[in-house]
Amino acid sequence: MNTRVRWEFWSLVLATTLALSHAAPPSRAAPPPEPADARHPVPSWADHERAKARIGESYLAEMRAAKTPEEKAALARRMFDRAATADDDPARQYELASITLNYAATIGDVDVAFAAVDLIARRFQFDPLTARAFAVAQLGKFTTPRESNPVLVRGALSVVNDAVRADRYDVAKEAVAVAVEAAKRVPKDDDLAKRAATRAADVDAIAKAYRESRPAFEQLKRNPLDVDAAAAAGRFLCLAKGDWTAGLKFLVEVDDPAIKAAARLDVAGAPDGPGRARIADAWWDVGERTPHGLARRQIHRRAAEWYNRAADQLTGYSKTRAQQRVASVVQ
Repeated sequence: MNTRVRWEFWSLVLATTLALSHAAPPSRAAPPPEPADARHPVPSWADHERAKARIGESYLAEMRAAKTPEEKAALARRMFDRAATADDDPARQYELASITLNYAATIGDVDVAFAAVDLIARRFQFDPLTARAFAVAQLGKFTTPRESNPVLVRGALSVVNDAVRADRYDVAKEAVAVAVEAAKRVPKDDDLAKRAATRAADVDAIAKAYRESRPAFEQLKRNPLDVDAAAAAGRFLCLAKGDWTAGLKFLVEVDDPAIKAAARLDVAGAPDGPGRARIADAWWDVGERTPHGLARRQIHRRAAEWYNRAADQLTGYSKTRAQQRVASVVQ
């Protein structure tokens, strides 16, 4: 590895250390991280430099020796194994995992890159979502091997879903952009490309709806019995964000009779397949008369959830219709 390449690699490792060390804290809506006493603090800059000095040249030599894709993939896995077993030296473990993440990203090994960043998030004190988002961003900088792109799309969309749940739409937008570009590199998979493009449209619409819904949530803090605020909150949580668990109790307050009726059925639930299918049918009918866009997609997704819950107890035409409807829904 020549001097310029060596400098570029260590610059990438440096960027990783700085980015992860100064990662933004999770928003108030994000799940809390593991207890601080269960994970190590992120190593100081001095500890990072000492660990890099101990590790550096031997790893660069191994990277120079790995010529073929198979040799590089094997090296990435060895690097991860070393990081995973370095529990007795936190600074060394952090550095090994950071190097592994960057090397895996440069060779397009999505599985190892995600494994490395998950290791960092488990062992050190910073937000796991930020860590996974950083891995997606690193992977997106490089042209990954063709066979790795579907894995990258799924990994990026997983980060998108977690970011939306946490109302971190800046993270979601960056991750979904990687998913869209990676999906374009997957030949003959229009479904994957459609899924990524649809999720990108979802994220933009959810972020807009989130901003518009803030006054309703503030009003609910002042007056939990405000029906109009509850309805607005329900529309955002269910019909934009897709968080039906949190939103159904509010959605029953909307002034749309069909949505209100379906929401009440949903809240009541059903003990058997035919009953669950009736809930699914109610939502499907609402979705069919909803204009094309995010709300329609979320309603159809909710219907698909209920059809799936009913599937084992349906037969004949009812089962076939449910399967066809579920298959038509873009998740």
